[in-house]
Amino acid sequence: MKKSLHFLLLLLLFFNTGLWAQKLSVTDSVILYLRQVRGLQRSDSVLLENAVKAINRTSSDTLPVGRIESELIKLLPVIHRQNCLAVKTALSNVLSMSKNISLAINYNKKLIAELTAYSGEFEKNLLLTLLEQARMPYKNSLRIYEGLGYYQRLVNDFEQVNDSDAISVCYRILAVLNRTLGITDRSIYFWKKSSVFLDRHNVIKGKSFLIEKYNSIGLTGYINRKAVIGFMFIENEEPQKAFPYLYEAKNIFESVRDSIEVVEAPYIILQIIRAKIMTGGDSVYYYFGLMKKMLDTINSPDYFTIYCQTLGYYCYLQNRMDSAEYYIQKSENLKESNKFSVNSNLGSLIPGYYLSLIKINQHKYPEAIRLLRDEGDELIKANLRRVALKELQLLSKAYKLNGDPKNSNATLEQYITLHQKIIDDENRSRSASFETEQQINLLNTEKQKQQQEVHRQKLIRNWISGLLALVFAFSAVFLIQHKRILKEKKRSEELLLNILPFETAKELKEKGKSDAKLFDEVTVMFTDFKGFTRISEKLSPGELVAEIDTCFSAFDDIITRHNIEKIKTIGDSYMCAGGLPVPNKTNAADIVNAALEIRDFMLKRKSGMNNPGFEIRIGVHTGTVVAGIVGIIKFAYDIWGDTVNIASRMESSGEPGKVNISGATYELVKSRFTCTYRGKVQAKSKGEIDMYFIENNS
Repeated sequence: MKKSLHFLLLLLLFFNTGLWAQKLSVTDSVILYLRQVRGLQRSDSVLLENAVKAINRTSSDTLPVGRIESELIKLLPVIHRQNCLAVKTALSNVLSMSKNISLAINYNKKLIAELTAYSGEFEKNLLLTLLEQARMPYKNSLRIYEGLGYYQRLVNDFEQVNDSDAISVCYRILAVLNRTLGITDRSIYFWKKSSVFLDRHNVIKGKSFLIEKYNSIGLTGYINRKAVIGFMFIENEEPQKAFPYLYEAKNIFESVRDSIEVVEAPYIILQIIRAKIMTGGDSVYYYFGLMKKMLDTINSPDYFTIYCQTLGYYCYLQNRMDSAEYYIQKSENLKESNKFSVNSNLGSLIPGYYLSLIKINQHKYPEAIRLLRDEGDELIKANLRRVALKELQLLSKAYKLNGDPKNSNATLEQYITLHQKIIDDENRSRSASFETEQQINLLNTEKQKQQQEVHRQKLIRNWISGLLALVFAFSAVFLIQHKRILKEKKRSEELLLNILPFETAKELKEKGKSDAKLFDEVTVMFTDFKGFTRISEKLSPGELVAEIDTCFSAFDDIITRHNIEKIKTIGDSYMCAGGLPVPNKTNAADIVNAALEIRDFMLKRKSGMNNPGFEIRIGVHTGTVVAGIVGIIKFAYDIWGDTVNIASRMESSGEPGKVNISGATYELVKSRFTCTYRGKVQAKSKGEIDMYFIENNS
């Protein structure tokens, strides 16, 4: 039996690694292994051979699933259930890559339901592999929202049985599907959720037929999650936020590299290279050299392809056009010869985009247009909407430079439509941040303790009713416990008011819910520390947390005095708003006054510190928002709307030590403050916006 299982492990490995590319066909190879397996009768060998042939000789789009299932039923009396499930999982792998989306989805759902009640490590590994495979039909079709709902239901099912590995894999897939839709914030949220459920002490050693297992569970999965979160911040053009995750992944890998096999070690280095290119950091060539050294020791065409693309783009930024064209063209050739998809697990493979940059630089506009149109079609088919936005923007520019305003405007319309679609999806999917959810978990824990105390108190009262002789003794116990309950209740309510505004908390307690409300005039402020990653590397963890706590506590005091509502903190960013939950007409002035106090506090603190202090950027915008509670159990008060996005752009477009406000806010406060007009400033994804620096009160 053990050797029979060994054979089927090898069989599944062949399906997942593409053995059909070798000289020996899958059929011949399987027959060869079958005849070497001891303990199998010839009739078993023939039946298994027929099942494998049925898969091998049929294209993925016309698989005779019914016939193969029939063959497997014949095998059940003579082979172990696990072996049958292994063959079915191999069949699922082929189906998942086919164009018959409905057949693949239905087959995978049926097999996942069968494997959910797994028995032993072997079947559990099959389930994890199947969960990974089953995402592909959703990811490659218009049924991606259906996939999001399905995997969220699987998370709920696996939570019932406390299967942390399966929960982590499902969250990983939810992150991948959201990234495909271009909903970056939601994707990062799920990557972080996925990492929480991983057992970091589980070091996976040696080879395994389940290659995906290395990226899905255990310490290797944790390293992978951290590296991918870094990649997501890079893709969202926030490289400074990527560095802590990338360096953590790199440090963990280097500390255990002798006892662990991480097949994506170059991936970490690749993301560090990208982040350093975006921030203009030094040592870029050092990391390119480190990655090339790794690639020299492994045969990995996909890594080498994206390495050439990245190096070529860096040469382009350095104005070394000959080298840039050489490396990017090499990447294009490797992509075509290996038939790699634009939707690579290592990052988007878009050499056509980078080649078009060079062609535009060389004034070869028709060539750039051809490259962008061909690659743009691939991106749309792969649902890579954010990358498609970049290509549409550049294509519109290429048409305009080529003297074709009609196609330029039409392409720009496509860009605007797709961009609005992404914004709408982001707003629908917006939720509490991962960090806020962790804080609210503490509140839920306190509530559970309170409920347990209440339950215990009921038991005590029942005993008092039945044992009148001990009434005085139990009365004393009751008073003590009641006092504890009141204390816990008070603590719970204080935690609730620390998370929600008073009016919202009151409505939540009275009605059990709080309706979202539209506010016509709200002023939103964002702050962010410049050079946070660089300074944090010079401080110990204790010093860093103490410094952030000191700053944010001061911000809390300032905004409280100015009747401003704190919304949340995201890493080193602080967000608050005036004019809600109770509307007022002074919110713009209130926010600006608070912003000036925060600026002055940070300047004073930096001047009085021995070590390098934080410098702060502050952005303010006024407009319409929707405010309410996100979630049902793990809730948080949040605000939505384009006003929030523009306020964030005000911060990122500002300067350290300055308060940068929009034209809308300026119109409300110009009579009370001295303002310096900056002109129309380009803001990411928003175009040109009137901006002003607030200097002081008039």
